[in-house]
Amino acid sequence: MEDSEILELYRQRSEDAIARTDKKYGRYLYSIAYRILRDNGETEECVNETYFKTWNTIPPQFPQNLATFIGKIVRHTAFDVFRAKYTQKRGSGEVNLALSELEECIGNNDVEEELDRKETLKAITEFLDNSDVQKRRMFILRYWYVMSVKEIAEKFGMTESNVKVTLHRMRDGLKKELMKNGLI
Repeated sequence: MEDSEILELYRQRSEDAIARTDKKYGRYLYSIAYRILRDNGETEECVNETYFKTWNTIPPQFPQNLATFIGKIVRHTAFDVFRAKYTQKRGSGEVNLALSELEECIGNNDVEEELDRKETLKAITEFLDNSDVQKRRMFILRYWYVMSVKEIAEKFGMTESNVKVTLHRMRDGLKKELMKNGLI
């Protein structure tokens, strides 16, 4: 089913909209939330919360890209659950490691909110658009999908050391770009 048809179901307030969204994007949403939460039960709750939030958001909003729209919702929901669970346990897991890496170049303790700010997002998008395709994919896998360095290395047939160096250079380049634009 096409996204436009799914959006029409939401517009009509048909409960079939959620079932169709789940059928088309359920695994995608689950994978985003699981990479952040690393817990099946919490991930399932997060995905269900995403459907609820989507139902309450469409209408009035009608996104141009449904996958990106619901991907963003599930990601924010998962980060909210993660923060609530690990407030006292700083340094826990891959999520904190990835966020602390980005904090070095963005200079903000609340990286998720900073990434959502319009100007910063625009600068990051431009930076990634001007980057080599493989490097861009590595960056997105690490900082959007919160993949471990080991997983990225396996995916690209590289050593973990090579991935770490590449990501470090990307972060340095991003930091310079953000500084150039006066965003940090």
